[in-house]
Amino acid sequence: MDPAFFLHEPQARQHGCCENAQPTSISRKGAVMYTTTLGIDVAKNVFQLHGVDARGRAVLSRRVKRQQLLDVVTNLPACVIGMEACGSAHYWGRAFEQLGHRVKLMSPRYVRPY
Repeated sequence: MDPAFFLHEPQARQHGCCENAQPTSISRKGAVMYTTTLGIDVAKNVFQLHGVDARGRAVLSRRVKRQQLLDVVTNLPACVIGMEACGSAHYWGRAFEQLGHRVKLMSPRYVRPY
């Protein structure tokens, strides 16, 4: 993971639902976007990440391999992470909470519409 992929400001900002949102390197028309919510599709080898800002606009969409997932999430600002509840989601949820993220697990019946 290239450390220049995400920019970090020295001061934490009060922002929407996430206390310590940091800007990512993705910008639109000069405005830096903040990832406040991250959805992760848990799989065996390849994980799909989808991050949105406080307005609900997509600011991050990536596919990462299992070996890269923890490094990618480590470089993200503290945010809410949503995943489908399954055996491996509990493992990843504990790992992400140790990094300062807030993890929400959802029943598979509520994940299907997404």
